[in-house]
Amino acid sequence: MFIEKRSPAVLSSASGKGLDRRTFLGLTSAAAAGVVLGEGCVQRSSVAERPNVLFIAVDDLNDWVGVLGGHPNASTPNLDRLAARGVCFTNAHCSAPICSASRTSVLSGREPYNSGVYTNAQQFRDYLPDAVSIPQHFMRSGYEVLGAGKMFHSPEPSSFHEEFLIEQKALGSFRSPDDGWGLAGRPSFNWGPVDIDEEELHDRQLARWVESVLARSFDAPFFISVGLALPHLPWWVPRDYLERFPPDEISLPLLYYADRADIPGRAKELAHFSFRARLVREAGQDTKAVAAYLAATAFMDDALGIILDALDASPFADNTVIVLWSDHGHHLGEKGHWSKYVLWEDSTRVPLAVVAPGVTQPGQLCSRPVSLVHLYRTLIDLCGLPEVAEIDGVSLRPLLADPQAAWELPALSMVDVNVAVRTERWRYIRYATGGAELYDHDDDEHEWLNLLWGNQDRRELVAELEKWMPESFVPTSQRGSGLEEPVSDI
Repeated sequence: MFIEKRSPAVLSSASGKGLDRRTFLGLTSAAAAGVVLGEGCVQRSSVAERPNVLFIAVDDLNDWVGVLGGHPNASTPNLDRLAARGVCFTNAHCSAPICSASRTSVLSGREPYNSGVYTNAQQFRDYLPDAVSIPQHFMRSGYEVLGAGKMFHSPEPSSFHEEFLIEQKALGSFRSPDDGWGLAGRPSFNWGPVDIDEEELHDRQLARWVESVLARSFDAPFFISVGLALPHLPWWVPRDYLERFPPDEISLPLLYYADRADIPGRAKELAHFSFRARLVREAGQDTKAVAAYLAATAFMDDALGIILDALDASPFADNTVIVLWSDHGHHLGEKGHWSKYVLWEDSTRVPLAVVAPGVTQPGQLCSRPVSLVHLYRTLIDLCGLPEVAEIDGVSLRPLLADPQAAWELPALSMVDVNVAVRTERWRYIRYATGGAELYDHDDDEHEWLNLLWGNQDRRELVAELEKWMPESFVPTSQRGSGLEEPVSDI
């Protein structure tokens, strides 16, 4: 059995030829500022004229959603209908396939090599004590800012006027240990059915709270952030959700026996959670684990549906920017890996959908490579907020208005100081201790053939891709603990 991924059409070869990262960012930032000022967004006379924002983060969601075609058994009708309302980015990537580093990058608007936050052991305020987060900037700009669930990786109460936080139940106690699902003795790496009222579960409670908030009246525009928990591990879901995905009908990722024979040693070291593949295989849980991930995603999607229905029923439906993103992807066997923390496609690629009234048109797909670090400037642009100093990224507004617009900037992803560059066609990974990988997504969407293995001459292409690499990193002495330490499942 296998997964047939439907990749977006590739529109160019090695993006970035003739430019380097710094030059492009300077040109694009200036152009974006001109567009904003020219349209009068920053010059609006009243805060009340600005759009509301619904900012939705999903934890550990890879491309196994209908609109991205990542898995043939995926069922995400609500995420798909959201994507159909605006622009869905089919080649979006996180700045780091690690929860804390990714969320810090999004919410601070800074790349990891500028913030110093590379791992889960590092937290936002320890490294950016004076940074103005996205919610804080909306607060200072006159918005009513509310938050629900996990947005930051650690508590950040100063970023919200009102915050709704609930503890996830210890769902392992609601399951039978003899039901044939999951792994013994692995509480954080586990899955299976639980017999509990759906309304008691974390994501359902979040959705109901947002539903109640959208029934209120507001004296100012609102910014509501929602952090949905599933499909983060463990994948404990109501029994009826698992029944939608019978294991004997589930497709598994297509594997290549020599997949990792041509990757550098450092790549294998970073993939330190690959031992999970052996655990899953030896326990005969391959299809059950995949089924549980799909079921967890479906539960999250139903919570999203409650939120979208509430927005549609509110007076805010026509004046609310919606942004949905995932903090990173997740391998479920691809390249022999069962986690994230690596620089391959399945760890860095994320769903990203944006609906911006007056800017986006329904049903648009954009295959340009984009990074989640661009979301801060995009929201500033769409909502006419003052600029913020010392943030990275550029506004995605040109692509929201025209998904086929020219776009030379690739997406960068990092694990510690190892960096991946993703263009529309190529993925190039450079490891700090030596070695590299190069994949051609025109011909190798599964990233099975490292084109830099065996002394193949790709010097000219590599030189072009190297131009996008960071020129410097926050010094090692300031980075705190790196990935040489064990990384938790969280």
